[in-house]
Amino acid sequence: MARPEIEGGWTMGWPDRKRPSLMEGKDGQGRVIFGRTPMLDLEGIITPVESYYVVAQLQMPDPIHPEDWVLSIGGEVERPFELSLEELRKFPGRTVRAVTECAGNDSEFFNYLKDGGKKPSLASKQDMQKFLELRERGEKPSLEDISEAIPSTCLASGGEFTGVPLSEVLKKAGLKSNAVSIRAEGFDEGRPDPTVQYLSAGRTDIEIVDPGIINYDKAVPMQKALHPDTILAWAHNGEYLTHVHGAPVRMVVPGWSGNWWVKWLQKLEVMDHMPPCYYQTHYSGLHVPASFR
Repeated sequence: MARPEIEGGWTMGWPDRKRPSLMEGKDGQGRVIFGRTPMLDLEGIITPVESYYVVAQLQMPDPIHPEDWVLSIGGEVERPFELSLEELRKFPGRTVRAVTECAGNDSEFFNYLKDGGKKPSLASKQDMQKFLELRERGEKPSLEDISEAIPSTCLASGGEFTGVPLSEVLKKAGLKSNAVSIRAEGFDEGRPDPTVQYLSAGRTDIEIVDPGIINYDKAVPMQKALHPDTILAWAHNGEYLTHVHGAPVRMVVPGWSGNWWVKWLQKLEVMDHMPPCYYQTHYSGLHVPASFR
């Protein structure tokens, strides 16, 4: 005789079997702005969408309806143009499997190896509210405060992405002979948070460049931009992208850390040089005062 939990139609697995869930960090309004993958609970190489890690370098933007989304392509091209999502989906498609990993993933482990002390935690809890309060007060927190508020473990996930090779879009635009890089810009904006940089540097006695309010952007070298696996993705694991993962369209740059996978894409600008994007120059180029060297 069948047990009650499997009678009737299709079931989503066994009710008594644990399903992996994102280790969430939320803002004061209850919105997810940070999340870690439950690494030890996964089966196989593909991370479920609902367990895929979440990092927003700037503020989490408000969603844009797919029908209202527009991507502009310009700069050093013969034919600048704009694309709707429907038009983008008419280009030759491509699906790639790739691992997304935050550049700061497991940074606590290296600090542990170097200095000893507390081991990195795989615990599912994090106090994003404490982190936000530190940020709002404008105070310089201790490294211990930051590391407790922003765990660096479990910021890696593997997925399958579907979209259009960036090279196909650039082919339509017509690259000029002086093209060197592609500047990709998201519609997320905000002021870069210095506390994250303190954590990355492992110290707070550093000078940090404040660019004010900016849009997130990265400049991808032309060789990588033209690789067939570098795509503009609208789907993730067989379904449309979710907002926290960059919908309607994000960059997928396999083999490169997650900060290159520009989310919430709104603009592609072909450049004749490598522009000084904040997250490629000042963000990583931290200056330590001479008195502390």
